[in-house]
Amino acid sequence: PSPFLSDYFIGEVDDADAYLLLNQLRNQQWVKSNNDVLVPDQFLKDMWVRADVTTHGIDIEDWIFVVSYPFALQIDMFVFQNDRLIDQVRSGLAVPFQDLDWQSYTSAMPLQLQPNQDYEVYFRYRSNTVVVFDLKLYTQRSFKLWEGNYFQIQGFYFGCSVLMLIMSLFLFAFMRDRTFFYYSLFLVSFVGLYFFNNGFAHRYLPDAWRFDVSNMAEAISCLTCTTSLLFIASFLKLNT
Repeated sequence: PSPFLSDYFIGEVDDADAYLLLNQLRNQQWVKSNNDVLVPDQFLKDMWVRADVTTHGIDIEDWIFVVSYPFALQIDMFVFQNDRLIDQVRSGLAVPFQDLDWQSYTSAMPLQLQPNQDYEVYFRYRSNTVVVFDLKLYTQRSFKLWEGNYFQIQGFYFGCSVLMLIMSLFLFAFMRDRTFFYYSLFLVSFVGLYFFNNGFAHRYLPDAWRFDVSNMAEAISCLTCTTSLLFIASFLKLNT
């Protein structure tokens, strides 16, 4: 299929009735966009995005829209065909991980597409931080393969970080050199930052914390900068 990200607008639309929802969306003053990544501004209200999808005889029905930005609070996908709502999917941090239609490290919304058909797909993006909408369309099979490779790489990275942390703590315990202690703190904070920025927070954090994931990531980013400066100062024998 060939998706074309055509327009977006910012505002609220009532979705209680599918027919009224479609009419309201079609009558909005959409802002033209030729990009597949939207970063309009920081908002605490809804942003709507429209993607027109046309299939061209490809005999693959299982597809998936993916937004790799890890701090999307909630994304609702509405799929219309011939003026009829045929599918609705929720994703994002506000949705409990076990309730997601596609459980992944990022916002992923599966859908079924028939060959030689036209679809209107609307996305409602609710955010409590900067809006980044980097929308991609994959076959479900290719995304599963990519996701498996991704988790293998992340597991290797985390494993190496844990080994480095253990070695650094071991050296600090025997040598009593503050440099190794600061390096251990840096590793802990950096791995924590990696944990948030790569989407694992949604899967493993308690439900009550998910709304503040973006703010927690910013705090850990500041902590990472602080511990890295402490390590550098100690390593270069600077006065701290």
